[in-house]
Amino acid sequence: MSVPRFDIVLDSNRTYQPGQDVTGHVIVDLTGPLKSRGVVLSCRGGGYVRINPNRKKLRQNELLESKEIYFTEDKFTAGDGQNLMLFQPGSYTFEFSITLPLKIPNTINTIHGYVRYVLYCRFYETPLPKFLQDTYLDIKELFSEPQQLRLGGVSVQQFVLFRSCNISVVPGILNSRYEQAFERMSHVICGSGEISFLFSIPKTGYQIGENMHVTADIRNMSKREVIYSEVAINQTITFKAGGQTDTVHKRICSTKRGGIPPHETYLWDCVPIFIPNICDVTTAHCNIMVLEYWASFTVGVKTKVRVKQIQVHIPLVIGV
Repeated sequence: MSVPRFDIVLDSNRTYQPGQDVTGHVIVDLTGPLKSRGVVLSCRGGGYVRINPNRKKLRQNELLESKEIYFTEDKFTAGDGQNLMLFQPGSYTFEFSITLPLKIPNTINTIHGYVRYVLYCRFYETPLPKFLQDTYLDIKELFSEPQQLRLGGVSVQQFVLFRSCNISVVPGILNSRYEQAFERMSHVICGSGEISFLFSIPKTGYQIGENMHVTADIRNMSKREVIYSEVAINQTITFKAGGQTDTVHKRICSTKRGGIPPHETYLWDCVPIFIPNICDVTTAHCNIMVLEYWASFTVGVKTKVRVKQIQVHIPLVIGV
């Protein structure tokens, strides 16, 4: 029997939003005759998380896993799954259209998990590879290089789901926010003194490509030297599996200023911090991952044995 070759051709650039139609056509090439009950096109969306929340206590083979399935649809582009058809050698083209649900999460690829969406096409009688039988779509070939994959009469095409995050509907998003810190520093010879600062931003919601203007008033009334001050935008993803959690922190961008001598002050006067292009802006409708953003302001103080960090946080909402 001839082995068919499938090509899944999408009408767009493989990026969709919830509720949109995924449209395209399937091309089937046969070098010999083939009997089948039809050509099946399937769409799958699933999420997977694997964590080790107690790395020092759990053995490596005792990792916790969590899986979710978000979308499943199968449709015949030719045949009906009941009546046997004879496909002669040649090339066949079948159009398709699949409507995505409104409440499904973004495509996500992280160190501990992912959310993926794929289309795959096959003749009705062709058995599925194991990675398509699992709900979490463990397709290593598509994870590193999102191109079409062909294995044993099955063609797999990955596509990206991207949900825009509307920050205007978040309550209080346009309100200014500030945090302050006070730290008493001791000095064996010169006594003690206080280091304080007030960190503020004009709002807590930003669009990608926007500037966040930072104001910070730092007062070094101690005998210690402040060797730097720094503002950063950070990302935190919390992964959930087996009733446990594991958290991964990532710094998106940062800006640093120089030192402040004892009994001196320094002012960050509306310093702009550019919000870079971030692929993951929301984990809405995903129950196994929680994505958060926050701005941090850090003052590093030189002590006898180390650099002491004084830090405050302000939660952020980033949209596109």
